[in-house]
Amino acid sequence: MDGYVYGISQMHQLNRKLIETTTIEAVNVFKDLYKSVALEHRKDTDNINVDVYEDNERLYSLELDWFDVVAYLQQKHAFIINHRNVRHSTYIPE
Repeated sequence: MDGYVYGISQMHQLNRKLIETTTIEAVNVFKDLYKSVALEHRKDTDNINVDVYEDNERLYSLELDWFDVVAYLQQKHAFIINHRNVRHSTYIPE
């Protein structure tokens, strides 16, 4: 089981590396869209909310707060834990 958890952890870290550049690019695209809408409507970017609509249906917000959640979780779980190095004698009899 420990080897399985370690393998999943390794794959998770590899996935992070694969999406890192794309995530940075996505943040920049959203920031550019946000600035362009703010400039078009002559608003201070700190005081407006920008929502994207299609056919009068709200699709999503251009708020970037959810990227902060991603960064927080990546920082919180930044390292692969090799559970083979953890002693399990507290719950498994030797």
